[in-house]
Amino acid sequence: MKKFDARDVAAACLFLSSKSEECVRKLEHIVKVWSYLKKSGDKMPDAINGNSNLDTSAYDRACKYIVFLEGVLLQTIGFDLQVKLPHPLVILKMQQKLECGNSVMRMAYNHATDILFNTDWCIRYAPKQLADVCEFLACNQKVDAKQVGILKVLACLRGSNILKIFRLTSFNAC
Repeated sequence: MKKFDARDVAAACLFLSSKSEECVRKLEHIVKVWSYLKKSGDKMPDAINGNSNLDTSAYDRACKYIVFLEGVLLQTIGFDLQVKLPHPLVILKMQQKLECGNSVMRMAYNHATDILFNTDWCIRYAPKQLADVCEFLACNQKVDAKQVGILKVLACLRGSNILKIFRLTSFNAC
C-alpha cells in the first residue's frame, strides 16, 4: 500500500467501510469530495452540493481507481472486515487482577489505545499479545497514567525487548 497516495487509499477505505457498516455512501459523492480535496487542500467542498469539477472521463477514471483501490484493500486485509481490538482483552485481564486497581486498569486501557494510534503493532501482532503488553506496561510503570505517555515507554522498547514481552503469556507484576 506504500505505492499509493494516502488520500486515495483513505477514499477507498471510506467507500469500503461505508458498505461494511451499513452506512452506504455513493461512490459518486466520495469521488467528488476526494477529487475536490486533492485539488483544493483541506477546504470544505462544494462538490457535495452537486458542483463537480470533474469532466465525465476524469470522473469515470476516478471511480474505477477508487474501486480498484477497494479491491487492493480487500486483498491486503484478506477480506477480513472484523476489527479485533485488544481493549476487551485488556479489561478482562485487568478485572482478573483486582489488586491492581482502577488506575492501573485505566493505564492499560490507554496504552491499548495509544498502541493502535501510534504504532503499527495492531497489524503485526494479535490482540492477545497487545493486551499482554498493555498489562505488562501498566503493571510495571507504577505511576499515574498522566505522567508517562506510551510514546516514552515505546521509545525505550526496541527490537528484542518488544519480542520478549510479546512472547510472555502471563504477567504477575501487579
